[in-house]
Amino acid sequence: MQRRLADTGLVVLDVEIFRLSPETRIQEFEPALAIAARLKASEILVHGADPDEGRLSESFARLCELAGKYGLHANLEPMPWVDVSTVAKAKRILEGTNGALLVDALHFYRADNTLDELKDAPLRYLQLCDGHPGRPTEVQELIRQERGDRLLPGEGALNLRSLMRALPADLPISLEVPLARKMDPFERARRAFEATRRFLQ
Repeated sequence: MQRRLADTGLVVLDVEIFRLSPETRIQEFEPALAIAARLKASEILVHGADPDEGRLSESFARLCELAGKYGLHANLEPMPWVDVSTVAKAKRILEGTNGALLVDALHFYRADNTLDELKDAPLRYLQLCDGHPGRPTEVQELIRQERGDRLLPGEGALNLRSLMRALPADLPISLEVPLARKMDPFERARRAFEATRRFLQ
């Protein structure tokens, strides 16, 4: 990967996913953090999967500390079907840490979030995509769309314009757009780039 990055001039923004469960031992993440640092990433994506908010807060704080030793920043991503399901819950976990909130456009609009909650949130990057109309009521359908059937930015029903206006203008953008239809990886990357550029313009 280091050779390919050097050949292309691409850089790594984030490495995922660091899942915090009741059984998590933070020190076991160290090899992955060391590799992320070797790839010169700046961010790691964290998933809160512990129903005990106090324990989760402690785990996240320790992960932030360990990640910091490698020059990495921990970003907590709310997902509507997990324990940290909303921006409000994520912000409680972030209190007292140097961690950040990661907003995923589809997760944001599929959970009970408001744009006002983003005003004072610590943010380091955004995961951008679009989605189908409506909000699935069945958890399995919600997960299916989130993991394998998203749409390219500007080609779906999410109010992405309002979301972008609520975020800092210089926030880095990561595209997370798993498509339901099979496609050559290079073609998928090309379409994602072009759709995102059109949307941003």
